[in-house]
Amino acid sequence: MIIVVLLAFLLFPELWLSMGIIIDTFMKEHPWIAGVLHLTASLLLIYVTYKHMREARKQRLRSLYSQLVNMLILPLIDIIDQSWKRTNIKYGLRAIHGSVFLILWDILAHEQPGISNVIVEHDDIIEQLEEARSNLINKLNSNREFREIVLRTLVEHFISYGLESRPESYIYDVICYLIRGGELRFGYNHEYCEKYENQLRETVKELGTREESIEELIMKIEHLERKLAELPEKQEVLNKLRSLAGGYTKEYGIILQQPEKVLYP
Repeated sequence: MIIVVLLAFLLFPELWLSMGIIIDTFMKEHPWIAGVLHLTASLLLIYVTYKHMREARKQRLRSLYSQLVNMLILPLIDIIDQSWKRTNIKYGLRAIHGSVFLILWDILAHEQPGISNVIVEHDDIIEQLEEARSNLINKLNSNREFREIVLRTLVEHFISYGLESRPESYIYDVICYLIRGGELRFGYNHEYCEKYENQLRETVKELGTREESIEELIMKIEHLERKLAELPEKQEVLNKLRSLAGGYTKEYGIILQQPEKVLYP
């Protein structure tokens, strides 16, 4: 009965006077109705106020979350897709102005600490790993015995395949390849690796048994590589970021600059 009266009251303003008389008479006969109507009106007012404040808050935050998604999360998806467990992720975001980046990263860290923490841990391991590898490369490159061993393998290879370049100019490249990976830049490099790589790696380990500083670096690199391998796989991190971007987009009506990164994982 109450719902019918309220609907009629809202839909037909010309009946307000008649309805007022009817309601007044009805409430005199049933005084408890007044309490129900007051409660209904209060709840309706609270609901309308809540909806209004929620929409106003969305409007205020839309610009901020639009920047968070388009300037941080989508670039993160790109960088992680290309560089996860290989290079520093946050270095790839250097195009973002420093102060803007700090603000956006703080928001991400506050709202999604799981994602931000794993990226920070990833970058910390990568930095330590790069430092340890660089130190080991320098140690090996300054070791005359090891340089001579590498040079002999290069001379044999260049003579075998009739290469005209100077073998000694590739010693450092071979050392970097052994420690960092990548690809050698001289002819028949795959054949060279197939024949000499295992031999050279065993030589590095043997040097470690004789030189404590080399052994410490080898052990540190192995430890960091294990820690890196224990981090979540790339696809797991990407899925979380895509889900996060999609959630903000739906919640705040954000226009994505690159929607394919979220819609087509």
